[in-house]
Amino acid sequence: MTDQRVNLKTLSDDELLFEIHRRFGDSWCAFSAGVRSLDECPACKKNQPLTRHHLVPIATGAGHDREVKRRYVKICSSCHTLAHTKWGPGDDWSGPTDREIFLRDLIQILKAE
Repeated sequence: MTDQRVNLKTLSDDELLFEIHRRFGDSWCAFSAGVRSLDECPACKKNQPLTRHHLVPIATGAGHDREVKRRYVKICSSCHTLAHTKWGPGDDWSGPTDREIFLRDLIQILKAE
């Protein structure tokens, strides 16, 4: 996996994590966990630009903590809007703060619609 032109979509999850870590290092992996490509939403699987959804709201003041700043997931704007419609905006956020639980629950909401 030394070729920079590796097709990331053909890799297994373990190979993908290795390749991303090799290319970008620990910090990028922490910020982008759950995203298989720059344009594929991990919730709805649509290819479109992604936005950051903070799992711990910045509005609570927690956004200044370095570890909390890294706790976000990249999702498309439609899923981001859906999440805030379901669980509330900003400091009124009542949704999951764990990345895996957030995505699991958001996917369930999408399936129910």
